[in-house]
Amino acid sequence: MRRVLSGAVLLAFLSLAACAEPPNKEMDQAQGAIDAARAVGAEQYAPAEFTAATSTLAQSHEAVAQRDYRLALNHALESREHAQNAARE
Repeated sequence: MRRVLSGAVLLAFLSLAACAEPPNKEMDQAQGAIDAARAVGAEQYAPAEFTAATSTLAQSHEAVAQRDYRLALNHALESREHAQNAARE
């Protein structure tokens, strides 16, 4: 029982530590995907996906400002996905 409790405490600590910093790498990747989508004309050919990409990246920046790094990470990953979809369209 003690091992299980120790493992759970360690897992909780690692989860908190993983979100102790802004997700700069993921936000940069999202911005790169947006830039690539823009370069292939996604603003014109896939405006809904492109707008979703830019707005979710803005939400990621807002979450960082509020120090909600987990939410910022989620928005950055979603933004990158929207941008990649926009580039494909």
